[in-house]
Amino acid sequence: MQKQYTVEEIQTILTQAKISAQNASQKYLDERLGGEDNFPCGFAWVNIYGIKGNTKMGRAMKAAGIEKD
Repeated sequence: MQKQYTVEEIQTILTQAKISAQNASQKYLDERLGGEDNFPCGFAWVNIYGIKGNTKMGRAMKAAGIEKD
């Protein structure tokens, strides 16, 4: 059975993921100072499979700010 997360739990997970990504990006930049690639740019995304938007979980994810691609 799939765990049902609340909107608040999903928002907390998203916040923690963003902080982790920012920390990892900053660590990369700190380690690369003086190198040739000091100003990288790029994009990232996450694919979530198996959750339909009209389910309880799908509605909670939408309410937490997750958007469909």
